[in-house]
Amino acid sequence: MFPSDGPPYPPFIDWALRSGRFHRSPVQLLVHPQMGLWASLRGAILFDALPCAPLPAAPSPCAGCPAPCLTACPVGALREGAPYDVPACHDFLNEPEGIDCLSRGCAVRRACPAGRSYGRLDEQSAWHMRHFHK
Repeated sequence: MFPSDGPPYPPFIDWALRSGRFHRSPVQLLVHPQMGLWASLRGAILFDALPCAPLPAAPSPCAGCPAPCLTACPVGALREGAPYDVPACHDFLNEPEGIDCLSRGCAVRRACPAGRSYGRLDEQSAWHMRHFHK
């Protein structure tokens, strides 16, 4: 099953939150203790029964964090308690000033302390942005 299967669309975010391994960040993106804001859900396998015991819940990496994600977006497309302003983000990426986010990945995701040591390459984000940004 994939997040794009629908409508109706599978509740991937709800499933992730119920797993206890993901949490909602101040900018509303999912955050993971090791991946930070780089966490993404690409697919799911559904079982009739759990094949093993669930992992214990992980504490949110946002607890006690100074939340640099809240001020990292140059155009305020991701901010506390507000939905993602997709048009503002896309418009910015089309401008010369948007090259940093376009070539290195989202500034908000890069600002998350929990994901700084995650093994993500700038080139990976650049490829994604070039191929999926319209």
